[in-house]
Amino acid sequence: MVETVLILLALLVAGLVCLPVRFLLRWTRQAERPDQVLAVVTVLLGLVGIHLVRGSGGWRLGPVLLGWRLPTLALKAGRGPTPSPKAVPDETQTRRSAEPPAGRRTSRSWTGPRLQDWIGPARRLLAALPGVVRLRRVRITGSWGAGDPARTGIAFGMLQATGWMHPSRLDLRLLPDFTGAGFRGELELRLHLYPGLVVILACRFLAQVAWRTLIHRWRLADWRPRLL
Repeated sequence: MVETVLILLALLVAGLVCLPVRFLLRWTRQAERPDQVLAVVTVLLGLVGIHLVRGSGGWRLGPVLLGWRLPTLALKAGRGPTPSPKAVPDETQTRRSAEPPAGRRTSRSWTGPRLQDWIGPARRLLAALPGVVRLRRVRITGSWGAGDPARTGIAFGMLQATGWMHPSRLDLRLLPDFTGAGFRGELELRLHLYPGLVVILACRFLAQVAWRTLIHRWRLADWRPRLL
C-alpha cells in the first residue's frame, strides 16, 4: 500500500514538473454590454485547475476538474488588518552598536555574494526565459474600425499580412467596420508554461552564482600552495 502511494505521488510530481501549465485568456466585447473576461489555468493536460470570470456581477472564481469548469463563487474585496505603528530605533544607540570596538583592526572577510557574481548568471537566465513560455494560439474574431475608412483599410492590409506570417498560431477572423470605431468581438490567447525548464534554469542560475561566490571566497583567503 505504501509503495503504491509513493508511486502515485512520484507520478503526480513528475506530471506537474514535466507537463506544461496551460493558460487561457478570453476577452469579449459587445455593443452596450460590459466586457467579459475569462482566465483559465490548468495542469496535468487540463485535468485540474482554476478559472476566473469577470462579468456584470464582478469577479468570480471556480475550480476546473477533468476539463469541466465547475460553478464559481463571487469574490468580495475586503479590508485587511490595520498595521500597528512600529517603534523608531534610537539613532545614537544604532550608531554605537555599528561601530567596531576600539583597538581592533579590520580585515578582509567574506560578506556574501557580490553584485558581480549575480550579473552574468542573471543575463543568461533572462536570455533563456522566452523559451519557458510558448505561444500556442491567438484567435481574434469580430469587427474593428479606426473611425476613418482609409485608415481602416490600411490597418486591415497590415493585419492580413501578419496573419500569413504565422498561419498555424494566428487565427484572424476580423471584419472591417468602415462606419464605426473600436473593436467588437472576442480575443483568445493560449500559452504554455514549462515548469521543468523553470527548475532547470533556476538550478543553473544558483549553481553559477555559488561557483562565482566560492571562487571569490577562495581568493580572499589568500591561499597559496606550499611544497613539502
